[in-house]
Amino acid sequence: MDTKTFESIKTKVDILKQKQAKAEGAMESIKADWLKNYKTEDISELEAKLAEMEEDVEADTADRDKVFEELKGLHAWQFV
Repeated sequence: MDTKTFESIKTKVDILKQKQAKAEGAMESIKADWLKNYKTEDISELEAKLAEMEEDVEADTADRDKVFEELKGLHAWQFV
């Protein structure tokens, strides 16, 4: 193996190490955010919380749509 090939491989290894460190830092930041906002970093607990929040959004959307339909029935829109 010549010097040029060795240096090329060494450069690629260094780049991969930097990318790995950046990814690990991002992962730690995400986990810290999960702990701060949801008091856990356990994926299964977070998935359960997400499902619960999605159900809440669906229920709120249904309630909003129902109230909006009631509002439309109460107002004479042709005069607006």
